[in-house]
Amino acid sequence: MSDLSTLLNDLKKAADSVKTDIKTLDEQIHALNGERESLMNSPVSREDFAAYVRADLAKRGELFQYRIKQFADHTGRGNAKLNSSFVALDRVFHGGRLQNFPFMNGEDCFDGFAPSADAFFFYFGDLIAERFMAALDVVHDWPQGGIPVADLRKRIAEIDHELDTLMTRRDELSSQLLSVGIAG
Repeated sequence: MSDLSTLLNDLKKAADSVKTDIKTLDEQIHALNGERESLMNSPVSREDFAAYVRADLAKRGELFQYRIKQFADHTGRGNAKLNSSFVALDRVFHGGRLQNFPFMNGEDCFDGFAPSADAFFFYFGDLIAERFMAALDVVHDWPQGGIPVADLRKRIAEIDHELDTLMTRRDELSSQLLSVGIAG
């Protein structure tokens, strides 16, 4: 065998080895993507679902909490401003009038009952969550032995890190092949 033939044969062996490594990485990437997809689509436990329900209801009531803060520090756009002085409160009380408290929307005093949606969720979020989950319990079979959401998040983050590492290694190997004029 000539030196050139030997060199080309060695180059082919090296390229085949790199291609095999790339194929192995592709298989690992495929398996991790499959695991990730499976985890992403797995049903959550009743407890975790209920936590999402409570968090959603709390988020829906956040604006009302913010409006109450504005009521307290006099920065709100409504007509109600916090006045906690004895004389102001007592004068209204003994005058038989309603206090200027923004119970229904966080901004204005109403004589009737017309709560804003965010006030409704702020006041009744826990009750809604409890009743909503009780209604679901009647019509839905919750999965047993599911992976807790915290563990799902942790494993998915680990997979994402592993995928980044494998993809980087695969890109490096592919670049090496391309740099010597060999296409994968």
